[in-house]
Amino acid sequence: MSVHFLLYKWNSCPPLVKGGIVFFLLCALLSALVCWSSKASPSGNTPPPNFKTIRWEYSTDTIRLAVLGDIGHDKGKGKIRTLANTLYALHQERPLNGGVLLLGDNFAIEKDNTDKLLSIAKVQFEGPFKSLVEEGVSFYAILGNHDNDYGLEPFELSYPLFHLQGNYYYTKVFGKGLVEVFFLYSRYLRENPQNHLLWLDEKLRQSSALWKIALIHHPIYTTALGHRSSKTLAKSLEPLFKEYGVFMVFQGHNHVYEHLEPIQGVHYFTVGSSGKVQKGDLSSKGFKRLGGNDRTTAFLILDFEKDKCLFTTYDSKGVILDQGIIPGIK
Repeated sequence: MSVHFLLYKWNSCPPLVKGGIVFFLLCALLSALVCWSSKASPSGNTPPPNFKTIRWEYSTDTIRLAVLGDIGHDKGKGKIRTLANTLYALHQERPLNGGVLLLGDNFAIEKDNTDKLLSIAKVQFEGPFKSLVEEGVSFYAILGNHDNDYGLEPFELSYPLFHLQGNYYYTKVFGKGLVEVFFLYSRYLRENPQNHLLWLDEKLRQSSALWKIALIHHPIYTTALGHRSSKTLAKSLEPLFKEYGVFMVFQGHNHVYEHLEPIQGVHYFTVGSSGKVQKGDLSSKGFKRLGGNDRTTAFLILDFEKDKCLFTTYDSKGVILDQGIIPGIK
């Protein structure tokens, strides 16, 4: 069919028909653009790739910690090895003098493989993080639902590289009282919380740290769709956080990164995508997010000073996804 013939047909069409055809083509084009945009844009409100990073003056008292969640879901394969290499490179630039905090789901096994845990630990943890372990960087873990459900508790509780030392929940002070981390066990807090809450109340009351932060596997507040916020955990923990000045809570379980606008004065971070990411899992509804990413694996670096904390979120290759400063007590 020639171009001249098509032009003849077009010119011979009534004006109303021409208008209808043009309207239909414009609608089709608009629909295609909207579809492309929804696929090309991440659901998390990640900043543009060229955003300016924050200039930070480090002091001799700066405490640097890393936060990783759900590392076991990669089973020691490429993603966690790439992340571990990036973390080691950051450690070379500025040492992780506090250590690395693990948010649970630390290994992934089949139920019948509990007799192979030493070899699994070598593949999934000791291999990827060998360089950091050899340089004396300490890892401090909590237990997640996979650690509970797959019979990993006895092994992890006594595994020396996780520093649990037989305790389901414990505290650790960093930097001569600058930071105290409260390692919580969400299974007890959900199922049989009384003793755990009494312990937490006592430890928070005794703490003189300028920064009190908590680690928990199951999320208290989240915008992720996979595992929703827990009213049970919020009811139990919020009064204690508020009374004793807990500034930040780091959660796993959902395989995303998110930073929520403070709730009752507390910053809630989900860092459950260090080993696996659940793409498209962040909802646009619910709590307001200050930062989020459900497109790539992620981890956090925290730099604590007396009056402020710098948090920087990286993907496994070292690209900065999010960054901000949280002021301390004035």
